[in-house]
Amino acid sequence: MFKNYFKTTFRNLWKHKTYSFINIIGLAIGTLCCLYILLFVEAQYSYDKHHTNGNDIYRVDTWLSINGDKHNNATSSPPIAPAMKNDFAEVAQFTRLTSALGIKQSLLKYNEKLIYEKDLAFVDSTFFDVFTYHFVAGSPANALAAPYSIVLKKEVAEKLFGAENPLGKMIEMENAYGKHEFKVTAVIDESLGSTHIKGNMFVPMNSGGIGQYVMTSDMWSGNNFVNAYVKLNSKADVALLEKKFPAFLENHGAQQLKDIGMVK
Repeated sequence: MFKNYFKTTFRNLWKHKTYSFINIIGLAIGTLCCLYILLFVEAQYSYDKHHTNGNDIYRVDTWLSINGDKHNNATSSPPIAPAMKNDFAEVAQFTRLTSALGIKQSLLKYNEKLIYEKDLAFVDSTFFDVFTYHFVAGSPANALAAPYSIVLKKEVAEKLFGAENPLGKMIEMENAYGKHEFKVTAVIDESLGSTHIKGNMFVPMNSGGIGQYVMTSDMWSGNNFVNAYVKLNSKADVALLEKKFPAFLENHGAQQLKDIGMVK
């Protein structure tokens, strides 16, 4: 019976070859497009799902109203996140990240090996207290404890060291910030899951360059270039915390905002 059904179907398809071809190709393209969209959406929603207590991590955004126009920035001024940790019991930890502004790539040197690498990131020593990475080598506990330490992505470490153990090795980095030696304290990868955070090399803020400026800046008005995050206590009331923000900003940054004419 099924054999007869197959023959009949094949004869009809062959009889109307052009029509059949258009329908089959259309169905195949439509199916592929649906599969692509599903995979794309799944990939987008898979980002940053692996962080420990990830539901308690929030990015500190900046909302500005300039001449009646409202602007939302995904970044904030350097002192805001540390002040939140200091002022609000709901904030268990904070961390900040900034790219090496003005630097497209850095020259890394180990012995006679030289490579160029992009995406140098300056982060607070608390970075791995907030975000979860898989450590191929080293430990999150002390990876960023000392100035001029460096955490490398696995791909960078392999290009620079090959099969050699990179932990404790000194490398030289040269870029627009100068030439400095860094001690490799850890190697990480993203095998636990994808993240929106961009960085192939992570160094502590107190390693010179833009990081030093972030640590010392008390500019609450403008300078919204830092990616800042807070990790709240699991029992924190987010809505109640948000209600405290106007008084928080008034207490710390009101005068600076008035001085530049952003508030009256």
